[in-house]
Amino acid sequence: MATTIIAQPQVLMPAYNPIKYIIDNTNKNEPGFRYIFTIYPAAGSHIPANVVAQYRVLPVFSTGYGEQDISRLMQSLVTWNFATGQVNESWYQYDVDLGYEFIDNIDYTSALTIDGLNTNIAYTAHGFQVGDQVLIVQADGGVANPALEGLHTVIYAAANDFTVNVLWTTITDVNINGNVSYADQRKTQVLDDETIVDQEVFNGAYSLGIYAQGAFPSASYLGTTNPSFALTSLTNPNTSSTAAALVADSGFLYYLMCRVYNGVAYTLSYYNTANDGLFLGPFSISPADGLYNFQVDPSTSANQNFYVEIVGDNGSEFRYYFQYDNRCAIN
Repeated sequence: MATTIIAQPQVLMPAYNPIKYIIDNTNKNEPGFRYIFTIYPAAGSHIPANVVAQYRVLPVFSTGYGEQDISRLMQSLVTWNFATGQVNESWYQYDVDLGYEFIDNIDYTSALTIDGLNTNIAYTAHGFQVGDQVLIVQADGGVANPALEGLHTVIYAAANDFTVNVLWTTITDVNINGNVSYADQRKTQVLDDETIVDQEVFNGAYSLGIYAQGAFPSASYLGTTNPSFALTSLTNPNTSSTAAALVADSGFLYYLMCRVYNGVAYTLSYYNTANDGLFLGPFSISPADGLYNFQVDPSTSANQNFYVEIVGDNGSEFRYYFQYDNRCAIN
């Protein structure tokens, strides 16, 4: 592999945060070099017909790395749905192929030799064939051997040397190094030198504070651990602190959007905070893979503080606390 992954996003990322891939490549100093980032839907064939987007990126000047932020693309692939149940419109899974391309060329350093009346260039496994049109650029710009500089035709080719239609009598310095490329600037292209699969985004943004942007703790939101976090702006999950205030007779519903998995059974239960007494549920849900809005209805709280607990048989547990607010809403 010529490609090395320097940095990549978490498995699950908010679509409205930076989603940047940074890679390095051993060929980055080759002429015409570009990094290539190709995005595909997850769990599909990586064929041209399935390409979602493809980016060709110049190396960054200071590091030579290839950097690509795909957050704008991901934002266009997710939307929202305020409803109970499956909300996969807010979720997208993708794969990314990491590759590169550069202009085919060789750098010869062996002394030029004569081949009949013409000039021979030695290079192991050069790849040129008789009839190829080639461009030769010499290290001195063609000062010593002006006839060899520029476009020529290959008239003889073996495994480790080839001859161009430049008369030997025009060569004055056999030790000038040079570069040879195809006249049509054809390229070596590798699209899938490295592949990252089953990445996910959801329709949201994450911040550690009003001004501080922190790293998104993906593992906590993937819904496979205890505790797990819902994809919600409600704060202080899995603690006795207040997550939200419930106003009497407001008619509001709350949704806890969670990352759920096909084949996992989930139960939603209501408990009062006074003695952890179960007063409603459990309700059984068997969602498809993706995101699911679990509905929390304040009218069931019986004028008391309570919490809801969503437990999956895969070991995940979501818990959020709600505090009853008996202030007069009209005031």
